[in-house]
Amino acid sequence: MIEPFLLLVAGGLLLFNRWWALLVSVLASARVVYSMGYVPWLSIHYAHDVPMFSSQAMQRLWYVIYQPHPEYPFQVALGAVVFICASVLLTRVALRKPVLAPVGG
Repeated sequence: MIEPFLLLVAGGLLLFNRWWALLVSVLASARVVYSMGYVPWLSIHYAHDVPMFSSQAMQRLWYVIYQPHPEYPFQVALGAVVFICASVLLTRVALRKPVLAPVGG
């Protein structure tokens, strides 16, 4: 139940254009994608002994994890979108040249 809250926080922090807010947004959305996307996929791989990048793994992931919980794929997709947006904005903030005040005036 913490993942929807993390998505709400990550999405809300995108409104601020501060480096610390964007960094927290990247970390929160990455945790959602990791815990709801990668970990179930890895557990299907180990539990059913199927290759990770195969259609069998995707079918079992859908039937075992995502069909009983239809909100999980949407949370993973929203987490990925927030992660991409926050990463792009963080990169823009990091690469922005600082404006220097004139000396001597």
